[in-house]
Amino acid sequence: MKESKSTCLLVALLAFLLVPAWASAQTGALFGRVLLRQADGQAVPVSGATIDVFRLDVVGQYNTKTDSKGKFIFAGLPFIGEYLVAASAPQLKPGVLAHVKVGRDVHYELVLQPGDGARLTREEAKAAITEPPNPGSTDEILSRIFQKGIEAIRKGDYDEARKLFDEGLVISPNEPVLWLNKSHALRSRAVLAHNRAVITHDKAEKSRLKESGSRDFRDAAEAATRAVEILKGQLIPVDEIDRRIQQQNKMAAFNGRAEAMRLLVMVDPSQVAVGVAAFQEYIDVEDDPVRKTRAVLDAARMLLEAKASESAAEWYRKILLTDPQNPEASVGYGLALYQSGDRKRFAEAAQYFQGVIDQAPEGDSWRRVAAETLEKLKANP
Repeated sequence: MKESKSTCLLVALLAFLLVPAWASAQTGALFGRVLLRQADGQAVPVSGATIDVFRLDVVGQYNTKTDSKGKFIFAGLPFIGEYLVAASAPQLKPGVLAHVKVGRDVHYELVLQPGDGARLTREEAKAAITEPPNPGSTDEILSRIFQKGIEAIRKGDYDEARKLFDEGLVISPNEPVLWLNKSHALRSRAVLAHNRAVITHDKAEKSRLKESGSRDFRDAAEAATRAVEILKGQLIPVDEIDRRIQQQNKMAAFNGRAEAMRLLVMVDPSQVAVGVAAFQEYIDVEDDPVRKTRAVLDAARMLLEAKASESAAEWYRKILLTDPQNPEASVGYGLALYQSGDRKRFAEAAQYFQGVIDQAPEGDSWRRVAAETLEKLKANP
């Protein structure tokens, strides 16, 4: 096999795999506790209280109960939105907390008084709001900036999104969610520039787009790394719910950094060791099996794109040991063997490609890659 044909194969593979992998939805945690103010002035936890969260900007309602310490948590509510929280319990007057925001690491608190034990409807909870919002508060300003930034990303206006998140970081420089979304905006812009560079025939424009994209990939990795550093510098909470929230924040940050590093390695293979370390740290904290598998596959893809054939094969093999029919891992492992240039391993690569062709349905993207690569391999034994 000639080097030029191997290079063409890898370019085709890169074009196939070069898609943004992050999810567009942004979620965060909402947590707090419910207390009862006793006659002696002491506040004691209310266990088993019903917590109703109403979203005001759109129709939405979420429910849970407080634990034995009076604490409650909603782990994955939409970050964008205006909420109010209503708490109710037998023989207590319901309480309402307005202008609540998600994902701000704010511990909300509702203090109840003795009453009739009523549970408020959405309209009753809204009617109980008496304090008008303060549009000039720091939290309100950050919320508006964040919402505008997310909307800019959805519209594809990555310049505006980056500008908005930078404005937020001036106000709150240690807010991980701002750093993460700045990274999101930067790598979105970088992917767009990279894809444009691939298709343009103007040499000057191609060079400009590649340089711009590479710079954004590096800045995106730095922003995501900053989010991770902030979270790693926090003390581990004593409370179980607080620890769970911190762990979820870390998983989101580590995932964002790993994805940013994968894209950076695509344009700067010298960073591959840093990228592997980022993925390993994310995999170590991720407790969801599906997301953990996805991270291993993404790390293997990063190594394949960096032409680290042996390491890529090892990472793909991790998946195949427990899921030998996984089409992405099978194709990736075969590509790693083919990419190595070791003809003794081509027969094994061909077996993996054929296995995917035999088992995957028509139209499956990995089946297509397997068939195209197997054809090239047979044409250049």
